[in-house]
Amino acid sequence: MEKYSNSLMFAWKMAAVEAKRSQHKCIEKEHIVMGLCKSCEIIAAPPKNKFKPEDIEAVAPELGRLQALLDKSGIDTRKFRQKLREKLGSGNYAVEGKVHRSNECKGYFKSAFELSNAPEINIFHILTVILEDPGVNILQVFLDFGLSFNGFKAAIKEALKGPSSGRKEAKEAALAMINAYRTQLKKTPGILLDCTDDALSMILRGYDPASGTAALSAAVERFITTPLDEKIRSGQLRQGDMVEVDVRTVFNITSLDAIMKENRRWTAALDSGSDDGLKACLITDSGHAEELLEAMRFLAVTFTDLQQDILKHEDTGTANTVQWVKQYKEIIEKQIALHGGKVIKYIGSSIMAACPNASSAVKLSIGIQKKMKEHNKFSVADEHYHVRSSLDCCSELPKDKKIFSTMAYTAARLQKIAKPDTILITKNVFELIKSDGAIRTIALGEQEIGGLSGAVEIFGVKH
Repeated sequence: MEKYSNSLMFAWKMAAVEAKRSQHKCIEKEHIVMGLCKSCEIIAAPPKNKFKPEDIEAVAPELGRLQALLDKSGIDTRKFRQKLREKLGSGNYAVEGKVHRSNECKGYFKSAFELSNAPEINIFHILTVILEDPGVNILQVFLDFGLSFNGFKAAIKEALKGPSSGRKEAKEAALAMINAYRTQLKKTPGILLDCTDDALSMILRGYDPASGTAALSAAVERFITTPLDEKIRSGQLRQGDMVEVDVRTVFNITSLDAIMKENRRWTAALDSGSDDGLKACLITDSGHAEELLEAMRFLAVTFTDLQQDILKHEDTGTANTVQWVKQYKEIIEKQIALHGGKVIKYIGSSIMAACPNASSAVKLSIGIQKKMKEHNKFSVADEHYHVRSSLDCCSELPKDKKIFSTMAYTAARLQKIAKPDTILITKNVFELIKSDGAIRTIALGEQEIGGLSGAVEIFGVKH
C-alpha cells in the first residue's frame, strides 16, 4: 500500500487549497510546488489556533530541511509561490468538496514511488520527479527571479541521499573514472557511453572510506569497463552506437546509424512516386498490430522533420546526435502514454502510435507540440526539435493486417506536405473532433497529394 510522509501529506493539503482557491479542477504539479512553499511558511511561523502543535512537530524536521535548501538557493517561498500562481493563472471551475490530483500529477507520485523503491515517499522524492519535468511555468519563475534551476535541482537530488561520510568525494572519484573511460570510447572506436544515476548508486553502494578508491575502481571495472570491452570485441558494440549502463549491469544499446539509415529510407519512400517503398516501411509484425487495432480504430503518425535529423547527423556526427534523438523519443513516448495511446512501430526516429479515439489522437499531437516548444524555449538552437504530425482514421480493419490500412497510408502521404511544427488531419478526423471545444482547427481546403487518388480535404490543428 502506498504511504506518504507526514510532510508530503501536509503539503498535499496545502496544494489542494491552492487549486481550489484558483478554481482549477484538479491539483497540478504547480500546486504541489506552491503547497510545499506554503508548508515551509507555516512551519516558520505557525498561525495561531489553526494547527495542532503535535502536527507541526511531526512535519517540522523534513520541511525544515527543505527550507534550508530553499534559503541556500535564494528562494523566497512567498514570492515564488505568488509568482507561480500568477504564471499558472486562474481556472473557471467552481470546485465543491475535495479537489483531486490530475492524471499527470498522479503520474508524478507513481514515479516518486519508483524512484524511492520503498513503501513511503517524502517531499524530496516528489520534488525530484517534478524537477525532471518542471514545465514552462516553474522554469519561468526561476528565470524571472534569476535563480539557478539546475543548482536547486541538484540540491534536492542530493538531499534524497541523506548524510553519508565521504559520499560526495566517492561520487566524484567514480565519475572521474567513468568519464575517463567515456572519453576513451568516444575517440576509439567512436561509441558514446551514458551511465544512469541508478547505476552510479550501485557502484557507490559498496564504498568504504577506509579502502579509499580501490573498491570504486574495482566496481567500475566489474560493472562497466570489462563487460563493455567484451561487447566491443564480440561485435555487439560498434562505431556509431550509444550504450546506456543501468542497474544490474543492463546495457541498452542504440545504433544511431541504423536510425539514420531508416530515416533516409522513409524520406526516399515519401519522395518517390512508387507505393512499394512506402508500404514496405509501414509493414510490421502482424500479431502486435492486430491486437492493438482490434481495440483501437484510430492511428496517429507522428515524427520529426526527417531532413532535420539527417542534416544534424551529417553536421555533428553520431556521438553528438544520439542523445538528442533519445530525448526526443522519450518526450513523445511519455505523451503517448499520457493520452492512452500505444506505440505501433518505430521507423527510424519516426513513431507511429494508435489512440483509442480521434480526440485523444489529436490531443496527443497537440501535447507533443507543446512539449517541443517548451524544450526549445530552454535550450540552444542546435538542440531544438521541430515535429510534424499527420492523422487519419478509419472505422474498420484492413484485410491485409500487415499493412495499417488506408489510414496509415493516407497519414504517411499527408506528412509529405506538412511543415515542421504543424499538425495536419484529414476530413475523417475533423468530422469526429469538430464538436470538441478543446480542439481548434483551420480549414486548408482540398489538395492533391502524391500517391493518393483525387484531392484530399485537409485541416490544420492550432496549438
